[in-house]
Amino acid sequence: MDIISFEPLAKTMAIDSITAYQKYISPFKGFSCSHRLLHSGDSCSNYVKTLLSEQKLHQANHP
Repeated sequence: MDIISFEPLAKTMAIDSITAYQKYISPFKGFSCSHRLLHSGDSCSNYVKTLLSEQKLHQANHP
């Protein structure tokens, strides 16, 4: 039985949504990411984009 994986599509949609947020909403919201200001690193949205591109969305539990 073939199983269709929607993970690549889901990851692409999530990354594209975050990119749109960063381009069209974030610059106009009037404040900066608290995590980035506190730790001088990536913004929360950029951090999640990196995680999405490097890791699986779901880990299957196989006996």
